[in-house]
Amino acid sequence: MTDTQLLQEYVETGSQEAFAEIVRRHVNLVFSSALRQVRNSAMAEDVTQAVFILLAKKAGTLRHETVPAAWLLAATRYAALDAIKLESRRKKHEKRAAEMAPTHVPNNVELEFKWEGVKPCLDEAMSRLGETDRRAIMLKFYEKKTFREIGVDLGIAEEAARKRVSRATKKLRGLLGTRGAIISESLLGSMFMVKFVHAAPSALASKIVAVAVGQGAIGSAASGMIAQSVARKILFGQMKVIAAYAAVFVIAFGAIGIGMNELLKRNQPHPEVKQLIRDVARNDAPH
Repeated sequence: MTDTQLLQEYVETGSQEAFAEIVRRHVNLVFSSALRQVRNSAMAEDVTQAVFILLAKKAGTLRHETVPAAWLLAATRYAALDAIKLESRRKKHEKRAAEMAPTHVPNNVELEFKWEGVKPCLDEAMSRLGETDRRAIMLKFYEKKTFREIGVDLGIAEEAARKRVSRATKKLRGLLGTRGAIISESLLGSMFMVKFVHAAPSALASKIVAVAVGQGAIGSAASGMIAQSVARKILFGQMKVIAAYAAVFVIAFGAIGIGMNELLKRNQPHPEVKQLIRDVARNDAPH
């Protein structure tokens, strides 16, 4: 089953098995993104829990065309930023652990070197992409779909899907470049395939499912607070979109009203013509 079908089954039947499968598929993605941003494993677990708690609550509101993986990545960005703010507010930041020495010699020295520059700014750059571009990148490099499959998912032709992924990748490279992470398009693709996701703690997925779908387990206080904060941000974002559409609607119909008024004014007959019409009508009136 696709992610969308699993979410639909969860929404319609409350199937914990369907939700658990979604978590198993994407927990590594969410945890990896969170870890890159908060740089603390325990906090990354809190963020990961918060994102899936939020998904469990919001699953019924997602649009049909939503790519769940892209939604999860966007939610992780919000959650990670909130987690950092919470830690700062409570003044409980721990000192960053010293970087561990590599346990192996990388096969691709250039990829490893470039990754160190890309890693700190990748998620922030991804968050600045439009939703369409982010969906295209996730479908290609995370879900590893063919251009034909991407086209089916996005409702476009295969060649259009190829161009969309290429444009999105170029935009992402540009955003990374402004932050000093210069990388070729081909190497960026390889980096996504190799470095974008790594394994979350083994017990995290089961813990998330138990907390998110209410099996009696209690999540951390931080994850609950983060989930609530992100939910408010998402709602606020939706309200801003609605307000923007409403403003466009008002402006458009205001302009139409003004235009119609001007048109009616221009089409009014000349005063002399008006007078002639009244004279004719008076002469033709029965006496």
